[in-house]
Amino acid sequence: MKNTIHINFAIFLIIANIIYSSASASTDISTVASPLFEGTEGCFLLYDASTNAEIAQFNKAKCATQMAPDSTFKI
Repeated sequence: MKNTIHINFAIFLIIANIIYSSASASTDISTVASPLFEGTEGCFLLYDASTNAEIAQFNKAKCATQMAPDSTFKI
């Protein structure tokens, strides 16, 4: 299960990178990312730090909800 999440997240980052390289405005990537995050709950925002512009978003409404940062993964 843990490896599947890591693989799905890696695939998602690759897709987000492709979208970032071709996007000029914020792009909702929910249709692309939904199958990768099926069964999980969360959100993702990709920003360009040099322009402080939002590039891509997944489940933006969830990102607007404040939550405490929980540490459940031990290194």
